[in-house]
Amino acid sequence: MDYEIGYIQEFTPQQRARIRHVLNYCSLIPGPKIRLASTHATYNGVADLPIRTME
Repeated sequence: MDYEIGYIQEFTPQQRARIRHVLNYCSLIPGPKIRLASTHATYNGVADLPIRTME
């Protein structure tokens, strides 16, 4: 971030936008997220997965 060129006690508008982007999209940070339908697989119904056992 541009700490050297900025306000002393405030975030610059660019810093605020970058922080907001990370908070909205990073899955490792708790909180509400913006989810895009194209990035998550959806499946309606029961998943027919093969059963595998270890011997």
